[in-house]
Amino acid sequence: MEKTELIIEIGTAELPPNLQSQLAESLKSRFEVFFNDHKIQYKTIKKFHSPQRIAIYCNELDSRQSNITQEKRGPSTAHAFQKDGSATMALLGFLKSQQKTLDDITVKTTNQGDYVVISTEIEGQTTFDLLSKNIAQIIEKIPCPRPMRWPQSKTPFARPVYWIMAKLGQQLIPFKAFGVNSKVETKGHRFHHPDYVHIASPNEYETELSKAFVIADAEKRKGIIKEQLTQCEQKIDAKVCNNPDLLNEVTALCEWPKAILCQFDENFLQLPNEVLITCLQKHQRAFALHQPGSPSKLLPYFITVANISSLHEQQVIKGNEKVTKARLADALFFFENDSKTALTDRFNDLKNITFQEGLGSMADKSERNSALAIDLYKAYTKNSTNDSINLEEEIKQASLLAKCDLCTEMVGEFPELQGIMGGYYSDANKNISTAITEQYLPKHAQDSLPNNITAICVALADKLDAWLGLVACGFKPKGDKDPYGLRRYALGIWRILAEKSIDINLSEPIKKAIKRLPVNTNDDDLQAELQSFLFERAKTWLKDKGYKPDEWQSINPQYTLNPFDFVRRIETAKSFKQQEAAPIIIAANKRIANLLKKGKWDNKVEVKAKLFELPQEHALNEIINSIHSNQDSSLEKNDYEQAVKCLLPAAPIVEEFFNSVMVNVDNIEIKNNRLALLYKIHSLFTRVFDISALNA
Repeated sequence: MEKTELIIEIGTAELPPNLQSQLAESLKSRFEVFFNDHKIQYKTIKKFHSPQRIAIYCNELDSRQSNITQEKRGPSTAHAFQKDGSATMALLGFLKSQQKTLDDITVKTTNQGDYVVISTEIEGQTTFDLLSKNIAQIIEKIPCPRPMRWPQSKTPFARPVYWIMAKLGQQLIPFKAFGVNSKVETKGHRFHHPDYVHIASPNEYETELSKAFVIADAEKRKGIIKEQLTQCEQKIDAKVCNNPDLLNEVTALCEWPKAILCQFDENFLQLPNEVLITCLQKHQRAFALHQPGSPSKLLPYFITVANISSLHEQQVIKGNEKVTKARLADALFFFENDSKTALTDRFNDLKNITFQEGLGSMADKSERNSALAIDLYKAYTKNSTNDSINLEEEIKQASLLAKCDLCTEMVGEFPELQGIMGGYYSDANKNISTAITEQYLPKHAQDSLPNNITAICVALADKLDAWLGLVACGFKPKGDKDPYGLRRYALGIWRILAEKSIDINLSEPIKKAIKRLPVNTNDDDLQAELQSFLFERAKTWLKDKGYKPDEWQSINPQYTLNPFDFVRRIETAKSFKQQEAAPIIIAANKRIANLLKKGKWDNKVEVKAKLFELPQEHALNEIINSIHSNQDSSLEKNDYEQAVKCLLPAAPIVEEFFNSVMVNVDNIEIKNNRLALLYKIHSLFTRVFDISALNA
C-alpha cells in the first residue's frame, strides 16, 4: 500500500511549561487511537512541544484504510436447506434482505454449529478523507486543566489558538478548529523570525523550523542546553547545581536556547545555600554553581538561559545581574532581619495563623504535635531513664519550635523553605535544629527520611496529627484529587517507620491524638480508617520492594499500625515460601481454613484426647503441644523466623492426618473434636502470618 506522512501543529499563546508535554502527549495518543480504530497502519508518531506550539509528525502512514470484510450470518444449515438441498424460505428471506443470490453464500462452522454466511468486502476510505472529517473533533477534545476561552473560538483550550498547520504528504488537510482555518504554514521564533514559515513536506518540519530559530524537539533543546551549561562550567572551573526540574522548566520556556554566564557579589554567599539557590531558581530560572567536588561550596556565579541569541550579550548579562542583585539583596535583608528575633519569641505569632478551620491555629497544632511526639517516643523507648527524660524535653522543644519559621519574612517570600529556615534560625542544640529542618520529610516517594529519633518523632507527629485532623473534618481524597496531601502523609508515615526500623505500635499514641483534636469524631472509626489507608498506600511500597500480593495479604491488617513489625512478618512469610515443606503446609492450611469455615466452627470447643480414635490424631496433638511451647519462647523474643521454623516438623504429620483421618464423620462429638484439633494447629499457623493466604 502507498505510504504517506502527516504533520499537525497547533500554534498558541505562551503555554505553561508544566502543560506542554502533557498536551503534546494527549495529541499524540488521540491520533494513535484514531489510526488504530480506523485500521490505518503507521510506523511512528513523534511529538513536539515548545512555548508556542504542540505538534505531531507521523511517518510511513497508510494512504487509505485496509479493506474491511463484513460478514452477515444467516440461518443455520439445518434451517437453510431442505433434504433435497434446495433453499428453504428462511434462506431465501435472508438472501432477499441482503440483496444477494445463492452464489454469494458460504458455510461457516462456529461453536453453535454450521451457518450460512454472506461476506462483503468494503473498500477502505482514504486517510485524507477520514482526517478531513474527523481531525477538528480530535484536536478540540484534547483534555487540559483549567481551559481558557477567547472570543474567536467556542471551544476552550489551555491557551488561545492562533494558527493550525495540517499536511498529509503534499496536501493541505482543510478544516476549522478553535475558530481557526488550517494552513500549510507555521510561525518561527517570536523575535528572530516572527513571519510565517512554509512547510513544503511534513518531513521538513524540524529542518524548516530550525532555519526559523525554533528547535521543535524538546529533547534536542534539552541536549543543547546541557551542552551550553557544560561550556559555561568550563569557563570558570565550576559545576552546575543539579536540578532536573529546573532543566525541564527552562527547556519548556525557550525555543532557541542560549546559556549565559553571569556573576553576583561574593557578599551574598553568606546566605544559606538553600536560600541562594531557591532565589536564583524561583525568580530567575537560573542555575547556581559550586566548586567541583564540593556541592556545599557555592560560587558567585549563575547561568541563565535566554530564549534569544542577542547581538548585545553583555547588556543581557548586565540586565540579569542587576535583577539578581536586587533579589539577593532582598533575601539577605530578610535573613538578617529574621535573625534578630529568636525563634522561641515567635511562638505567640503562630496563634494568628490558622492551620485549618475547625482545627485551630498553628500554635494549637504545634502543642498537639508536641504531645503526640512525646507519646511516640515513649512507645519507642518503653522506659523512663534519665536519658529518655532529657530527650523528651528535646522532642517537646523541637515540636513547639518547628512551625515558628512560618512567621518569618524569608518563609513568607519562599514558602518552600519552611522548616529549612527554622533550622538556621534555631539557637537550640543540633538535634533540635535538625528536627526542625527535617520535619516535612519525606516530601515525595523517593525523598530522604529524618535522621535522628528526635526528628523522626517530630516528623511522624506532624503527619499523624494533620492526617487525623483533616480526615475528621471530612477532607478525604477523591479519585486522583488529594489537595491536602493525605496520601503523601500516609506514605511518609509508613516509610519512616519501615525504612528506619522504628518499632512503634501507633495504636495507643493515635487514640490519645484523636482525643486532643478539637472536633468530635468516633475514635475507633478514625483509627480503623487510618489503618486501612496506611495499608493501601503501603501496597505500592511493598510491591516496589519485591513483595508479592499473597505475602502482604497473609499479614493481619492490625499490624499495619506497626509498619516495622509488618515488614518483619512479611519478610518471614517470603522466606517461609522457600522452605521445602512450605507447599505441604500451605496446602494443608488452605484445607483446614475451608473445613473450619464450612463447619461454622465454634472455637470454644476444647480438644479431648479420650475421643481420639486413630494414632494420627494423637500424633497431631503431640506436635501441636510441642510447637506451642517453642513458638511462645520465640515470639517473646520477637523471633518470627524461629517461630515459623517450629512449624516445619508438622508438615508430614499434618499430611498423614489428612490421608488417614476423615474429619466430617457422622458422630458429631468426634467431628467437633477433630475440628477443634485442626483449629489448634491452624491458630499456630497464623500467629506470625496466615499461611493459608500464601501461594505455594
